[in-house]
This record gives sequence, structure tokens and C-alpha cells, in this order.
Amino acid sequence: PLIKGLIDLSQACGKFVMEFFKLLCFGCFKFFHVVTKEVRDVFGAKRVGEYVAVDSLLKRIEGRRKRRNDFFHSTSLLDLNFHPRDCIEAFCDLLDYGRLLFPAYWQAAVAATGNMETCEAIIRLDKKGYGDPGILPKMNAILGNWPRRGPSPKAKGCEVAHHAEDIHLRLAIRNGGKDLRDRLCALL
Repeated sequence: PLIKGLIDLSQACGKFVMEFFKLLCFGCFKFFHVVTKEVRDVFGAKRVGEYVAVDSLLKRIEGRRKRRNDFFHSTSLLDLNFHPRDCIEAFCDLLDYGRLLFPAYWQAAVAATGNMETCEAIIRLDKKGYGDPGILPKMNAILGNWPRRGPSPKAKGCEVAHHAEDIHLRLAIRNGGKDLRDRLCALL
């Protein structure tokens, strides 16, 4: 009975592997490089004016993916670390990529998602701050004087959450609304 059970299990596993392979080969699953090639092909054929922008974004995204994969499959990157700048740049690239892929719907989807427009402005200001150190004090001045709304509002300023290691200050956006978004976007 044990040997028969093992044979049945082996056959079931074999069937599962074959079904998964069929899905993989017949278009139900796409590898990362297949998807990026399809995006490039669409932009190359139908949206030629935006091809350079999407190609540049994809090269950065592919580079980050390759570096991440190399980290897991090679000992040559044992010193690899992720810094806030890497994360900010990756988020900005994803936001830009979404805008390029879905030009008619992206802005409406972002606007409909709570304070996403304000979060996007803060992320983009963080990125801009790497090249222009004068931006972050201007952003901090806006946030520091912004009235906090809610059940127990402070007289001035937004709620600030401290990073666990006290390295960074992070803003907890609470009902900043369109006024805060517009003031932050004016710095961009």
C-alpha cells in the first residue's frame, strides 16, 4: 500500500507539473521580460512619441530587478543595501510607468484614492530634494504650519511619525485635502 500511495502521489505531482507547464506555455502566465517586451512593442508601434520615456523607465526597472535577482543568486552583491533614495526613485518610476501605460485613466484613479495625490507630491518632492536641497525646507515649512484636523487637532503642524531608528521623519497625512496637495505640487 505504501508503494502504491507513493506511485499515486508521483503521478498526481506529474499531472500538476504538466498542467502548470501548459498554463505557462499557452499564455496564462508571462515572464517579466515577455511583459516588458510587449510594452515596448506596443509603444514602438502605436505610441512612438512616448517610446523613449517608457524604454528609459523599463531599463531602470529591469536594472533594479536584475540587481535584486543577483543579490539572491550570487555572492558578489553581499554588500547590497537599500537606501531611501533607491525606494523613492523606484516609487517615482512606478508612478510614471502607470501614467504612461494608462494615460486616460491613471490620474483619475490616483485622484480617487484618498490622499494619494498628496502622497505622490511628497514622494516626488523627496526625489527632487536629492538634486535641490532647498526643496525640503520649503516642504517642511508648508507641513509645519499646516493645521491638523481630526478629533484632537493641534494648533499647527501635521502629525509626524518617527522612523523606528529615528533616522527619518515621516508625515502621517490626515485629511490634508486638495489645499495641501496644491501647495506641495507648487514646489514641483
